[in-house]
Amino acid sequence: MVPNRYKADKILGKWVSHLREYYANNQLSDERVAALEAVGFVWNPHERRWLDSYHRLVEYKQKYVPYFGVFVRVCHDVLV
Repeated sequence: MVPNRYKADKILGKWVSHLREYYANNQLSDERVAALEAVGFVWNPHERRWLDSYHRLVEYKQKYVPYFGVFVRVCHDVLV
């Protein structure tokens, strides 16, 4: 995932930021959206980080907290 303020390549960081804005405003063609999604482009980095953290929590709870699996499955069905 390229951050908006990617110091190693500021032009790439700005381009990614613009793509996210265009996508949010429905200003990208379906072809471009498909091409970006094919390489794993992340449209919402905040949501991605949240989901990554959620999945880490699930793994932790399954490993260290007995009987937590039922609760996690219910939350997963509601949130994802």
